[in-house]
Amino acid sequence: EILRCLVGSEMCIRDRSIYALYTANKVYVRETCIIATTVCTLNCKYCLNFTPFIKEPASVPLEKLKEEADIYFKSVDKAGFFQISGGEPLSYKYLGDYIAWLAENYGKQIGQILLATNGTLIPNEKLTKILKKYNVILLLDNYTAAVPRLKPIRDNLIKYLDENKIDYRNYADKQEFFRFFPANEDYSRWSDEAVSYTHLTLPTT
Repeated sequence: EILRCLVGSEMCIRDRSIYALYTANKVYVRETCIIATTVCTLNCKYCLNFTPFIKEPASVPLEKLKEEADIYFKSVDKAGFFQISGGEPLSYKYLGDYIAWLAENYGKQIGQILLATNGTLIPNEKLTKILKKYNVILLLDNYTAAVPRLKPIRDNLIKYLDENKIDYRNYADKQEFFRFFPANEDYSRWSDEAVSYTHLTLPTT
């Protein structure tokens, strides 16, 4: 029953990568994150993606994102969560086009498309339709405790998502964060290559 469920259309097992490999000869990755842009509307000191230290933030060309997805899914049979992040991905000009292409070409290999956002931008009409059509879930970061002026902006976004019936996960008002690098390190001396992630991160299992 477990094997039947695993190789079927429903990805009911999200943490059984080794089981999938040895019983179904399938490569199953629980979660993957792709960076569409390093352009962001915020400049957080302890940004997980080292955004403040990237001298020239830029967006990945759409065709490059497609190429990376093609390479990825040649080796991965199923991706539980496929997350698009940044920077601020809602600032990415071709976000809607990428999501639609990804869903149409690899939707059967993806359990759920996720979109991480800092809550400062509202999707335009075209993107809204695409988010609804492909059941994308937005992950709303919450920085309002540190930056109170963001609260009305974030509240407007939540209202918009509710009105348009777009699924999202709303983090608590007091969100906990981890520091993945020492605060006393002078990252301004690092090269851009050292502080920025590759466009497609290594899969985590």
